[in-house]
Amino acid sequence: MNIYDVAKVAGVSSATVSRVINGSPKVKPETVIHVQSVMNDMGFTPNVFARSLQSNSMKVLAVLTVDISDIYFSAAVQSIEGYARSRGYDIQVGFARDDTKDQMARLKALVEKRVDGIILAGSAFAREDNPYVQKAARKIPIAILNGKVDGERIYSVLSDDAAGIEMAVDHLVDRGRRNLVYVQDSQNPAAISKMRGYERASEKHSIQPRIIDADSGMGGAFSACARALDPGWGTDGIVCAEDPLAIGTIKYLATKGLKVPEDVAVTGYDNLAFATCSTPELTSVDACAVQMSKTVARVLIEALEGGSPDPVTYFAPSLAIRQSTQSV
Repeated sequence: MNIYDVAKVAGVSSATVSRVINGSPKVKPETVIHVQSVMNDMGFTPNVFARSLQSNSMKVLAVLTVDISDIYFSAAVQSIEGYARSRGYDIQVGFARDDTKDQMARLKALVEKRVDGIILAGSAFAREDNPYVQKAARKIPIAILNGKVDGERIYSVLSDDAAGIEMAVDHLVDRGRRNLVYVQDSQNPAAISKMRGYERASEKHSIQPRIIDADSGMGGAFSACARALDPGWGTDGIVCAEDPLAIGTIKYLATKGLKVPEDVAVTGYDNLAFATCSTPELTSVDACAVQMSKTVARVLIEALEGGSPDPVTYFAPSLAIRQSTQSV
């Protein structure tokens, strides 16, 4: 069964049936109702791929990320998928190493697969001007989650990470903490912005900035904490660039018999689900991950459907204050 069979029964042209299937506004409402009724009676379901050839749209968004095992990106992909589905789009998820050459290859492959648009999840894709992103955007619109690349048909949705870390430092200083240490485990654009926020806040409060680069994971957090507790520093607060680092920090302090927050206050970043599962519960900067993820999907779909979304959308972070910085 095909559209020619439907056209014969409905008494219209095959072109009219095609227009009805693709939602063309050129067909009279009463004709749309009639043709749809005939398709229902005949049990005719339009072939998705055939429709895509006619409309030049697969109704598919690709999401490319560097680490789906990271709970931040898992939550982001879930939010993107939920919003995309509500707008009639499917998503396919791809992975690229934190390496420019691999990212270029993955992006090129997605362009060749005829997806409608691409979401790059993470600032790892925005380390430079990224000519490979700009080149791909000439063929397919691209939206970047928490990263910024200038160029035609490139849309960026990001949080003010510098302001978020500055907010955490302000909070600790307000609680009388002066000997702070900042712990980070990456050097992507978002991480660099966070570090600048820490440095800016340290200068504002006239405190000595101390920055420790850690490896990722629990082992990295333990090693960084061992350095942060240098007796000469008198550390009374640790600001972490990520929630997992902060959770590891709290665990390490417990092994040393130190109380949080009485001896050392701890803050995290991203306000992920397990921030309330630690003991004590973690004070964390909420960088609006869910809202940003939905927005990056909305912006891309708006661009695909003929709209004119802003090239850059900023979100202002907030601070979720819990027991890791204040006694109950």
